Amino acid sequence: MTNYAFKFGYEGSYFTGFQRGNGDHSVEDTIIDTLKASGFDYAIKAAARTDRYVSALSNVFSLETGRSPEAVAGLINSRIDHIYVHSYAEVPDDFNPRHCTFKTYRYYILRQDLDCISLDINLGKFIGTHDFRRFVRADSRNTVRTIINASCKNDNGLLYLEFSARSFLWNQIRTMVAFILDNIGVETDPFSTSERYPRVARAQNLLLWDIYYDGIEFRKVKKIPKKMQGVYENSIMNYILAENLMHRFGIA
Repeated sequence: MTNYAFKFGYEGSYFTGFQRGNGDHSVEDTIIDTLKASGFDYAIKAAARTDRYVSALSNVFSLETGRSPEAVAGLINSRIDHIYVHSYAEVPDDFNPRHCTFKTYRYYILRQDLDCISLDINLGKFIGTHDFRRFVRADSRNTVRTIINASCKNDNGLLYLEFSARSFLWNQIRTMVAFILDNIGVETDPFSTSERYPRVARAQNLLLWDIYYDGIEFRKVKKIPKKMQGVYENSIMNYILAENLMHRFGIA
């Protein structure tokens, strides 16, 4: 038996969230049930448990198997719609995908009246080590986190906020985004009070972009045409655009 880590993407609208037992059609349930139906009773460990409607381009799960990683990826890719395994790496037996170097999320801003200059005024204030209790749901865990990157980027007219950290708290990114959008052009200290911020930005705009591990090199799945990853990435972006158009015009 060999331990492998797999990078995979999914479109959030088709699932009830990531975590097993979170409704009747979670990402984790779908993967495990598909493997079991094929005669493989695998337990998987996942790096990020995204909420409902949040999509991923590169989440990570690991499992021990006697089969080749190409076979595992091919099984999932051929039998599950809206989930795509695109790369893998052999990892140590004690590998835990949650213990990453850092994760990167992107939150897409679909408004023509904004630019990175206005958004950057407060965005950089989140970088560093802070107590983020104001930006999470009620939680008894330690709320201190270190943000290593918080930046705004313009990709051919499509704005997104990018956040990187080793770990994030529940709803942390979406609440920080709500704060930024509520204070556009006005310099404000996000940590001036510990009172919980009342608004959370929409989940449909959030994308888990990638997860990084020092010393681990992932290989692309060979039996899937390379162009499919670009097609899949585009389908996620089309989903994000469509969800926002429906929201804007009151359809969803």
